Amino acid sequence: MNILSLGVSQSTTAPQIKISVASSFDKEATQMKLRLARLRTHGRVDLTLSALTLDDRDTRPLLRDAPASPELAELVTSLSAPSGDDSVVAAELTETLELGALYLVSYEISEASPLATVYFPRSGCPFDFQALNTTPGVHNRLVTATNDTDTTLLRTEGSLTFGFVSCCKAEWTVDLPLGTTGDELSNTTTGRFSGAGRAIATTTRALTTGEDYVLYYEITGDGGSNGLFTAINGPFGFRQLPRTIGVHNVILTCQNAELNPFLRINGDLTFGAISLRLRGPDAGRRVNWEVGAGELSRAGKAYVPSAEIYVSPTGSDSVGTGAATNPYQSPEFATSRAMPGDTIFLRPGVYDPFEVQGSGSAGSPLTITTLPGEERQVIIRGDLKSHVSYGGPGVAQNNAMRDGIRIVGKNHVVLRGLTVEYCWRNGIFIAGHGENTVTGNHIVEDCFTQHTGLSGILACGERPELPVSPTDPFRTRHITIRNNEVTQTNVVTDYNDTITNSFGEPGGVGEAITVANSVQHVYVYGNNVHNSRQYGIDFKNHVVDGEIHGNRIDRVIRYGIYLDAGETDIRRISVKDNVVTHCRAGIVLSREEDDDDSGDGLVFEDIDIDNNTLAHLSRIGIHFQRHPSKDQQDIGHIRRIRARLNTLYNTNTDGFYRDLNIDDWATFGTNLAGQQIVDGIELRGNIAWNPDGDMWMRANVADDARFTVVDNFNVADGQTTGIDPLFKDPLKGDFSLQTGSPADPVIRKVRLLLASA
Repeated sequence: MNILSLGVSQSTTAPQIKISVASSFDKEATQMKLRLARLRTHGRVDLTLSALTLDDRDTRPLLRDAPASPELAELVTSLSAPSGDDSVVAAELTETLELGALYLVSYEISEASPLATVYFPRSGCPFDFQALNTTPGVHNRLVTATNDTDTTLLRTEGSLTFGFVSCCKAEWTVDLPLGTTGDELSNTTTGRFSGAGRAIATTTRALTTGEDYVLYYEITGDGGSNGLFTAINGPFGFRQLPRTIGVHNVILTCQNAELNPFLRINGDLTFGAISLRLRGPDAGRRVNWEVGAGELSRAGKAYVPSAEIYVSPTGSDSVGTGAATNPYQSPEFATSRAMPGDTIFLRPGVYDPFEVQGSGSAGSPLTITTLPGEERQVIIRGDLKSHVSYGGPGVAQNNAMRDGIRIVGKNHVVLRGLTVEYCWRNGIFIAGHGENTVTGNHIVEDCFTQHTGLSGILACGERPELPVSPTDPFRTRHITIRNNEVTQTNVVTDYNDTITNSFGEPGGVGEAITVANSVQHVYVYGNNVHNSRQYGIDFKNHVVDGEIHGNRIDRVIRYGIYLDAGETDIRRISVKDNVVTHCRAGIVLSREEDDDDSGDGLVFEDIDIDNNTLAHLSRIGIHFQRHPSKDQQDIGHIRRIRARLNTLYNTNTDGFYRDLNIDDWATFGTNLAGQQIVDGIELRGNIAWNPDGDMWMRANVADDARFTVVDNFNVADGQTTGIDPLFKDPLKGDFSLQTGSPADPVIRKVRLLLASA
């Protein structure tokens, strides 16, 4: 609550006039209320709201009351009956008042007998009983209407003469649109429109592709309508819009710069306002207002703080306000109402898949989460059960439910504590917004995804099936995926059962956690990936500056961690402190360039693989792979790849593969520029041990200057009979070394070397 006062002393003989105004904010209903706090004056007050701007935009048309509050009282008699007679009505209201609203009652007493009284009566009056001042002069009372049926304002007893009696509204409620900035971009006037597909709004100038805009409109009358929508050939593409009577705010993302009409109707609608503006970058809303009383005015500035918005399966998008006691029903609608810094609390229950409509800003993210103690009780459920080949009916897929949660072309969104399941594509899908745009700064944490036809969590700059160039500006940046549980991905459905991977297995061909196609600065920390098909965590195709740290990957059919340059690049990635168990392979580095990269933009460089534990794998622990079918050209670069202090235990249980393979890369020659493709490959301080004592390695690079393989334990070319490093309890996952371990001097040496580097 902000209370701002203005005092003016006109002269030594004239009385002092004071006015105070308070502003308060309803965060759930996205409303601001201005109300008169105090008023002292010896004269009639003409109370007006002379200015109200929101983010530098004139918003007086948004007021629920007129900018000048109308007079609501009329004097019935200015002189009462003689003293001692029954009371008489001195003033009546011209209309019933609004229950719970604040009013300013002003009156002037010219003359009064000693026993005269004036009061709000006990019955017949909208205000509670109150005896009022009868001394000569002007008097003001700020009172709240306690009923909305009675119309008697004042009663008197005794002899009284009134100069005037006044009752007017002393507060205004403003519906706040979403934060906006810049010029008005719609050229449409308000009023009634009718027609079939009639265009009613066009932008005043070309918009910017990829930018978010706020369409604000108020519908005041519906003469029979069946459609309000953005035009298919306009800047936003086709989209149905709400058309109920009331105020609406819709976030629209520009898809093209066409100046065609952007808003059309089918039917008959009357609009009180239509506005299109660029969405503002800041949290909250900046409000400037000015209230006048007579010749005086009081200006103020305020800031609407971030809101808490509630959603429940039993709520309503049509009459809900987003308050805890009156929640919305759908997460997507809630995100269309949210501002940067707002938190959307989803209450327990099952929701349909949705697409996030809003963005946050730096320091003020848009957060979608649960209340404490309700984590994982919020379930976003798709229609995968309708498409499972071993029992589903095979009905046509529902495109709206293909991904559980979609974040496309947005910024600063946080997902926390949610369950996403049974989606026939991805559980959580994060993507950029096409070429020449950069979005991101998202966090996905403490979520649970299961039973998806493709990835559990996928972050990309462009959809993985579309090509990007190694020189492509990164379209998605700063993604954090941490402390999530991901299971049962790439399940077999009636839409992917004919697609097979290189092992001939049907099902989705994605990963549990996928980062792909033009992403920079991505951090995958502390996730639990288990019991899933295909790969665990995969960075592929133009992913740069990332970390895969502290994840646990267990019982994933193929690779635990996969780095794949694809046809572009993988650069500056750290893979550290992960545990990979019961997979075919632990960590694999490869280039799936598909024989169609004609230049030297294919780059795999600056990769650090440190302190990972790889155990109980059927085929291989660490594999520096030259892909047998997709990397046959001598192009690009592979350089500065370092694997240090990793532990490999029982990593070839099938018995006819390799615990560790690096010399695939020794087969690369020079690229088109005559440069060595492979350079700066290092293995140092790694330990390998199988319970039967036999290790199968391919590390035959002793005379190759491009490779440094030193200070390892049981890492040698070919089939090796090794020495037991004496792990403390490997069957229980404790791979620390016992006192007296023969591997300990080697490991200590490497740790000291790296610490001093």
